Amino acid sequence: MVRSLYPFEPEQAHCRRVADWVWLIGRKQKLDAGLLGILERAALQHHAPGLSLSGEAVLRLFTELERELPDRADPPPAQPDGAEALAASLREVCATATGPRAKPIGLLAQILEAAHVFDECLEALPYEERPLAELLDDAVSLSPDPYWPPLLEIFRKPVRFDGKILDAALANVPVNPEIVAAVAEATSDPDADLGRLERAAGLDPGLAASLLQAANSARYALRHPISSLGHAISFLGLDATRQVLAAAAFRPAFAAPAARALWPHSIEAASLAAGIARKVPELVPAEAFLAGLLHDFGRLLLLSSPEPPLSVYTTLLERGCPPVAAELALCGIDHAEIGARILEHWNIAEPVCLAVRQHHRVRPNNSPLGALLQLCEEIAGSGEDLPSLPRLRDSLRTLRLPAAILADRPAPVPERLMALQEES
Repeated sequence: MVRSLYPFEPEQAHCRRVADWVWLIGRKQKLDAGLLGILERAALQHHAPGLSLSGEAVLRLFTELERELPDRADPPPAQPDGAEALAASLREVCATATGPRAKPIGLLAQILEAAHVFDECLEALPYEERPLAELLDDAVSLSPDPYWPPLLEIFRKPVRFDGKILDAALANVPVNPEIVAAVAEATSDPDADLGRLERAAGLDPGLAASLLQAANSARYALRHPISSLGHAISFLGLDATRQVLAAAAFRPAFAAPAARALWPHSIEAASLAAGIARKVPELVPAEAFLAGLLHDFGRLLLLSSPEPPLSVYTTLLERGCPPVAAELALCGIDHAEIGARILEHWNIAEPVCLAVRQHHRVRPNNSPLGALLQLCEEIAGSGEDLPSLPRLRDSLRTLRLPAAILADRPAPVPERLMALQEES
């Protein structure tokens, strides 16, 4: 079960992330591009048994650095800890380095250690009740080494995704908050009747058109096309109408090229959440659908930001960095927190906002809706966060669901939503 959920070696994933942090710190330090490339390769190999831990690999590293191994005739022996071995080797280079590259070479071991420590803090988050900032403070205060802790300042003083930066991102998201709030309120209420949903659909021509399109979709094709909102709602049913209206209200937000890939995932997560919610008495399927639809709204905002400090976010994602890890590195908070803040500002229902905030940091006492979103992320295999069996376990316990549900094949997205998905 675990291997099927996380089909990769944790050490390799850790090394790839450390290479990302090395790259991020090295850019900040204006490290020579050639040295930065060498250091990234060292990071990718620093836990690879028989490769970076072997004496021959250390010799290759020295050769790349255009240095001779000082005062040794034989290769250094293999070491049990890759990060420690590489850091020690780099220190040897630094001790004898001369010429214009000597000073930047002196940063290499420090950057590698700082990157390694930052990733260890990320890996500790599922087991800690404290935020990342406190873990980084501990790492700095407990270190006897005065050299690498200052390099963690890039993570301890991140870009604050609020104020003008947040406003600039929101300006690139083409949705009307008042319409969104009204539709969200109507569609997440299981007691909303036909008249209330019809009024919500009439708030915007695009909503009305989407509802009529869904009612006249291929599966529901009739001899005489449906042309009124009341008829469309009666034909689709209240549950289907809620889903179509909620999806149609938020679809324009995903129009930007960088955000389009999020739309199919959001629709799939919403459909999956509504389906699982029917198995949990405490959950309301309509509310679960809305929460699933909105759970990645913070990612959309980050991708929509025109601010230069956040342009590196897309680059980190292209390098294969998990989105949550990249967000914590750059902003100190993740997209779950960013999205929840905006949804609260728009007066979206409190349970939905809370679930969005919690879906990447599930605890035993979290809301069932937050646990549901985290479970949907696992089933969908989104890879947004570092794998966490403790969080997965807590989600299943909160929902009182068996682990076997992870092996169930998700139901296909309903056809009434397919047109909305395909038009994105």
